[in-house]
Amino acid sequence: MVSKSIYVICILLVLQVTFFSAVSQTLRPYVNNAWYWEYKGNPVLLIGGSDTHNLFQMPNLKDHLDLLQSVGGNYIRNTMSSREDGNLHPFLQLADGKYDLDQWNSEFWKRFENLLEWTSEKNIFVQVEIWDKWDFAQNRWPFNPWNPENNINYSFEDTKLKALYDGFFIEVHDFFNSVPALNHDKKVLYFQKKFVDKILSYTLNYDHVLYTIDNELHPAFSVEWPLYWARYIHRVALNNGTPVQVTEMFWTPELRARDHKVVIDNPELFTYFEASQNTSNTTPWQHWRNFHWLRYLLNDSRRPVNIVKIYSKENGPNYLWQQIFAGAASSRFHRPDYGIGLNVEAQTHIRSMRMWLQEYDIFSGQPDGNTSYVAGHQHLENREWDEAFCIYREGEQYSVYFRNGGEVSLKVPEGMWELRWLNISESKWKDKPTQHSGDRVLLKTPGSGYWLALISRIEY
Repeated sequence: MVSKSIYVICILLVLQVTFFSAVSQTLRPYVNNAWYWEYKGNPVLLIGGSDTHNLFQMPNLKDHLDLLQSVGGNYIRNTMSSREDGNLHPFLQLADGKYDLDQWNSEFWKRFENLLEWTSEKNIFVQVEIWDKWDFAQNRWPFNPWNPENNINYSFEDTKLKALYDGFFIEVHDFFNSVPALNHDKKVLYFQKKFVDKILSYTLNYDHVLYTIDNELHPAFSVEWPLYWARYIHRVALNNGTPVQVTEMFWTPELRARDHKVVIDNPELFTYFEASQNTSNTTPWQHWRNFHWLRYLLNDSRRPVNIVKIYSKENGPNYLWQQIFAGAASSRFHRPDYGIGLNVEAQTHIRSMRMWLQEYDIFSGQPDGNTSYVAGHQHLENREWDEAFCIYREGEQYSVYFRNGGEVSLKVPEGMWELRWLNISESKWKDKPTQHSGDRVLLKTPGSGYWLALISRIEY
């Protein structure tokens, strides 16, 4: 008869094997290069664009996902927000117009489930943002189900919530102070946890989901809020036997700001970095420089750096290419009118990037630049300050992106090299590669506009 202690050990071993099997299958930092993601044992670069933020609320969602997939996109953003006209709320609305936070709106959650199911089928990765501060803006709070005026579950007398909060930019709101380290508003926190549990009851059934606690948390709020929810989500996921990837997105664009330090200093809680806001107040070149500084800062606790929002309408494609050439793990065009969404231009650049990635192993590549705030280039000569950008596999393959044509010299080891040109705006490789010998390859774009040079060693 097997002893009880041996039986317990066997059960623990089975659970351990099951957990590590789940870890290896789910989306997680790539074991061979933690700057990137891997999925089911294979490295993956996340590239996307979509036309709204709370995508699960979109009426033609499936068609939009089909379009994204058709051009090579595999990445979307989804806020759990209800702030647009016509959006559904997560809670049941009663006949008198008030909401019952103890009952769910089944259609809201059915749409969310559809998003998860369809993206899983199409191998499209979903970055879910749990809380959206814009739902609590001055002009939206009067209609929000979380407002005590609008639900039957609590009142102003038994919570810390107020009837009015000044400031459209949500610099102060007690909803974001409910956690034990702050106001410890137990009644509000009870329903907040119930809402998060409901989200997790769907997402933990899937292995292609990333978690962001907030959309643009303002620096006026304490970091105790994201710390609480990061611990909570990890704990629920662990109890479910499902490892998850969690981060926070701060409103502050400057990556060196104090807010971001909590993510940088707690890699066990914040397992990737979200740098989107830095695109909202920089040029693409400044963003490139800032990105190198961030990688330098994260070097001792490497993890993927995501860009779930490219804000610019004019420079969106430049941001996309420069982010990926700087080592970003993901990049997505933000919705109109703040970005280009999934318009024709976005489709073209996503398609061209997939064409390039079929020929270049980015997961073993290295961004060409100093590991400092300067972020200069070591392999490019005679380069204007924002003319061209390089990523390379030393001695094997080099890729150089030109934002608007140009001419530079690429330093390579002595040998024979093949040069190919990708016309990014047409998603087309030029017909005939050229061969070059020596330790320099002159790169002169065939025309103006967006071009990519791929230089590969010729083996004999």
